[in-house]
Formats: sequence, structure tokens, C-alpha cells
Amino acid sequence: MLARPTISRCSTRSVAFVESLERRRFFAASPLTPSILSDTLPVSVIAGASSKAVVKVEVVNSAGVASSGRGNISLFADAGTTLDSSATLLAKANENFSIHAGKSKPFSIRIKSIPNLSDGVYHVIAELTDVQGNVSSVLSPQTLTVAAPIVSISAAFQPLTSTSPSAAATIVLTNNGNETANLLADSYDENFATDPSGLNSVGTTEAGFFLGVARSLKAGASLKLRLSFYKYITARPGMYYLAFQLVGDGGSTLLTVASATQVTVG
Repeated sequence: MLARPTISRCSTRSVAFVESLERRRFFAASPLTPSILSDTLPVSVIAGASSKAVVKVEVVNSAGVASSGRGNISLFADAGTTLDSSATLLAKANENFSIHAGKSKPFSIRIKSIPNLSDGVYHVIAELTDVQGNVSSVLSPQTLTVAAPIVSISAAFQPLTSTSPSAAATIVLTNNGNETANLLADSYDENFATDPSGLNSVGTTEAGFFLGVARSLKAGASLKLRLSFYKYITARPGMYYLAFQLVGDGGSTLLTVASATQVTVG
């Protein structure tokens, strides 16, 4: 008779190894979400200019309970459509986010000035940070074109009504730039010159000296100045151009212009 084969049973104990995880912090998604309702930003602005623009941001509480606490809303200008390290802060406001469940609350964020951004087109992005430190953002549908400030002042004499050296003359200053120019000059001079291209050189003799040019000249605007020349005493007889110089702080000449016609001294 054949022997019955035996089956040996081996019991094996399984050991579970548990690896400890590193300590991490996990933030829940904020129940507060921003959206841009409207803004008064112009299509194009000058870098460094003052601003009265207002961006109206609506914050919606999508949670089942009321929200509370303070957070902030920041407005950024970014060349891209998402916030990155190149974004520039336009404005920031601390707000009270006490909002009932399922309700919304509007906030008006004022931009007081435009930063000195490089020329280009920028997107405006609103970023909300709630009381827990959770962040959410929204992109404005409108872009902002920024241009560098340009101040370019020109001057021109109006036609003279008299050839007398004591005659009054009118000069027109024009701002050909894109930014308001502040004319904070110490003085302006009126001269006679035998050669309008050689002012401040031989043949130039001063006829008058006046104080008090302190005006603001908007982009594209013009300003008329009435000039009263002193009667020439020391000039030799001859024909002279009227010349105008706008002198800035420190004595530097900002611009020089001569009349198209001459006055008679004799």
C-alpha cells in the first residue's frame, strides 16, 4: 500500500511597515470668489501719471455658512493673463468679508496712480486673499495700454503789430507731448538779436527780464504769454529779431524762439 503523501503547512506572519509622512499644511479652497463688475480705467494711460480710476469687484460667498473676518483685494498689472513675478501692484485695499451664505458683496478699489511701467499692453488682475490666507484671482476683460511720458514744449511768436522796439508781443507755448507739463521757470527773458540762430552769442542784447512763469500746460494745450519789451536804449540802430527764452530752475534754458519779423531800432 502506498503511503499517503503528507502536506506540510507553514504559517507566515505578514508584517505591515508604516512610513511616516512629512508634515504638510493643506488649505481648503476659499469659498469667496471675486469677479470684476466694472472699471473706469482708460484704454491707455501714461506711466507715472495720477489716476482716479475705480475697479468694482464683486465677492461671492459660495459656502453654506456666512463668512466673516478681514482680508484684502489687490489689483495688479501683468503682461500675461495669470499672475507671476512680473506683475506690478496697482492698488490694495483691506476689506471686511462678512458675507451671508450664497450672497455677494461689491467692493470699490481706487487706483491713485499708474506705476512707472514699461511701454506695452497689460492685463488687470484682481486677487482676493481671505482671512484664512487662501487666494483666488480673476482677470479683467479689458487691457491697459501704457506709454512713457513725453513732454515736448514748443514756442512761436504771433505776428508783430508794430516795428517799434517797445511794442508788446504775444508768444504761444504748446505742449506737443502726452503728459501735462509743469512750467516752473524762474524767469523768462526777452532779447533782441541780429541773428535768430545765434542767440546767446555776439549780437544778442537783452531787452527785458520778467519773473513769474509758473503754469501747468496739459497735453495738446497752448498758452499765450503777453510780452512787454523794454524800450531799447543801448542798442545800435538797426533791425533786430525779438527772441524769447524760457529759463528753468538753476538757470538752464528750456527753449529759445525768435520772431519771424524784425523791429527797427534807430
